[in-house]
Amino acid sequence: MMRVFRYCMLAATLAGCSLFESEEARVSFTFINYAQIKREMIRLTFTDGRRIWNLDGTDFKSEYDGPHSSGRTRTFETARSGELKVTFKLIDQGEVISSGQFELPLRSDWGWGIDFLPGPARENPIEGCFGCFGAKVFALDSSYAESLTDSLYAISQFDRRLFA
Repeated sequence: MMRVFRYCMLAATLAGCSLFESEEARVSFTFINYAQIKREMIRLTFTDGRRIWNLDGTDFKSEYDGPHSSGRTRTFETARSGELKVTFKLIDQGEVISSGQFELPLRSDWGWGIDFLPGPARENPIEGCFGCFGAKVFALDSSYAESLTDSLYAISQFDRRLFA
């Protein structure tokens, strides 16, 4: 009888622990407007190897009004392993002004926040960014740049807020 009681207590404890652990993996995207470059220009495709999502500027909801307002997508649940492959284009009146692709690892209980940030060139765009995993720089069509050094940065960061 005591053995059955111990077994039941162990099973209940393990079940209770799993209620508080998140096994999910998630991703969300943010786009920061800059000069002539607006979030409405983005076309974004990403895949976790199981599903493919296609987003455009309307999927980036404004967080506030203003000339440099950002837009953020909803949070997407992804596979718990493998790679997240992201491909994007910035398109204005049918003309591609920037494009690129990158990959990020997927793991159980990981959340990625990916920021698209156009602007002046920086030596290290993630300097001082706690939780940033890395950044990739993409060229901009010079007619859309305010200076010759303007670029588009894709900054990836581990984002615990996605699990709130």
